[in-house]
Amino acid sequence: MTSRFCRRALFAAVLVGAGTAVSASAAGVSKTITVAVMPKFVGVSFYTQTDDGAKCAATKLKGVKVDVTGPSSLSIPNQISDFKDLITKHVDGIAFAASDAKALQPEAAAAMQKGIKVVNFDSGITPQGKVPLFATNNTHWAKDVADRMAKYLGSAGGHIGMLHFSPGSQTDNERTGGFMSELKKYPKLKVVATGVDNVSAVTALSVVTNMLTAHPDITAIYAPDEEGTVGAAQAIQRAHKVGKVVLFGWDAGPDTIAVLKQGLVNSLVVQNPFKMGYDSLLATVNAIRTGSYGPSEDTGATIVTQANLSSPAVQAVINPSCSTFKP
Repeated sequence: MTSRFCRRALFAAVLVGAGTAVSASAAGVSKTITVAVMPKFVGVSFYTQTDDGAKCAATKLKGVKVDVTGPSSLSIPNQISDFKDLITKHVDGIAFAASDAKALQPEAAAAMQKGIKVVNFDSGITPQGKVPLFATNNTHWAKDVADRMAKYLGSAGGHIGMLHFSPGSQTDNERTGGFMSELKKYPKLKVVATGVDNVSAVTALSVVTNMLTAHPDITAIYAPDEEGTVGAAQAIQRAHKVGKVVLFGWDAGPDTIAVLKQGLVNSLVVQNPFKMGYDSLLATVNAIRTGSYGPSEDTGATIVTQANLSSPAVQAVINPSCSTFKP
């Protein structure tokens, strides 16, 4: 994780670059720069917060315009098309979450060849190269879910259903791969069913309903995304298996918090999307104005349960505000 000192140094470097330029050739600091912020798709609460974080960071700087763009649904071809449009427009920088790690890497490379600075947030590219990534340590927290699930189920173990949300994306690979890797420590825990929710609660509801029907002995569900968590909770409730099937989920949108309050989910791995957007915007501007890239950053996560939901620290992550956010 990047230290607080490094983050302050980054912010200071950006502020210096935001001042009056010594010359017009000084990394273009004498003109307003445009940074395109592109989530995997627009309209979900997680990416609304990354967008808000980026816009908040821009208000701390001079001469920075943020343009939020991206597909309206999870679509690799649409994100590639939107990325190509940004290259054609020759924006100064692009901060984006890659819907597919390999498919978006050539587009990032093409942008950099054109002199456009590229930074990743939430989900990176393969190979990552010199492009910094501002994201959760997904593998670490996926392993943590496996450990907590094993502790909850106890020595008897159990059968597990697991969702994927965006196969091919770095985040999906890490959250499911880390979980499966850690399960090797617990031979009495076995994944007996998997499915893909495509970041849709409706799809997750159908997929998990089918899992519970085909495998009535399932005792736990792992849903590594917001929409999957909501759909899985609804499926467990409709199957009258609340208390019989435990659910471990991710993220803290309004609907996931609602199912947590209802007791339909054991706990949530809650990321910090506002911070992802904020810090990745600063890093993009810094790269534009200095000509060099800084390091990647682990933006952290918090395990949220009914017991700690109302704590100030958790609420600051769930309901961030530009006026109170501390970089």
